[in-house]
Amino acid sequence: MLFDGGRTKRAIQLADFDLQINYIAFQKAVDDALLEVLQAYDNVQLQSELLAVYEKQLKALTQLDGLVADRVKNGAATSSDRLETRKRVQSAAFLVNDTQLALAEARDRLTLLTGQPNGGRVQLATTSCAAFGETDDLRMARLEQARAQLALQKAESEKNPRIALKPVIGGELGVNKLPLGVNLDVQSDVLQGGALTAKANAARNQLAAADAKLAAVLLEDGLAENALLRSLSTADKKMAMLQRQISLLEETRKLYRSQYFDMGKRQISELLDNEEEYYSRQAEMAQVRSDLSQSKARCAVRSRVLRQEMGVSGNSIYGFPLSTDLI
Repeated sequence: MLFDGGRTKRAIQLADFDLQINYIAFQKAVDDALLEVLQAYDNVQLQSELLAVYEKQLKALTQLDGLVADRVKNGAATSSDRLETRKRVQSAAFLVNDTQLALAEARDRLTLLTGQPNGGRVQLATTSCAAFGETDDLRMARLEQARAQLALQKAESEKNPRIALKPVIGGELGVNKLPLGVNLDVQSDVLQGGALTAKANAARNQLAAADAKLAAVLLEDGLAENALLRSLSTADKKMAMLQRQISLLEETRKLYRSQYFDMGKRQISELLDNEEEYYSRQAEMAQVRSDLSQSKARCAVRSRVLRQEMGVSGNSIYGFPLSTDLI
């Protein structure tokens, strides 16, 4: 190391950068796997909630179909009302069938990931999307830039002509003598056909790419945090709006039924439209709840608290600790 122009020292530093980059990539892979499990777990819950909503819708429309059929028999409604109601019942049955299939597929996916099919709501105590220090992507980009800078220094230093004397032992050992020799090692970019210059140019291009990647990650990092914060804020507002609309639709539902069956002043299409919207808003509420849970999970990944939330922090996989710190 004392006589090689710092090549050994730079090689050790490059290996250290590679180790840190690979370790962060390992941690990211663990977070991605945990996030995938949470999404699958929540998706089973979502499909279960949607199925419950659509089954209630099918039951309500089936009851309406029976009531409309009685009115048709009594001459209080036309056959077109019954036809329209039956069409809506059939559409609701398709929704139930499709959601049953989606639920079965979601359970299969969860079973594949965890060995069991039962999902549930994801409850995370995440309160912030701010990164703990720097995000893993940003840390990796900075390390890759530092590594590229060191690699360029190494490539530039190798361009300088060098002459090295290397002692060698050759021939046969005699009784009173030890045959020694000296090899003259000459390294020059000219003698290597410009290969060292090409290597330095490649390292320079690699550094330019690392600089560009770091700039892009810095920009994306801020945008990603803002997007998650908007997602959380929008979901909370939308859930409150949906809850108010569902309450209003429930009142309208009772009014329309009374106006159609008791007074004959409401069209069947208006009654059925309101009925479908009443349940579709409930389904939308379930979807927004799921989206909010997934946004919180992504915030937990970003702030590097997901492993702690799921109780895996402090453990190790393949001998590598699941820690937020670099090794």
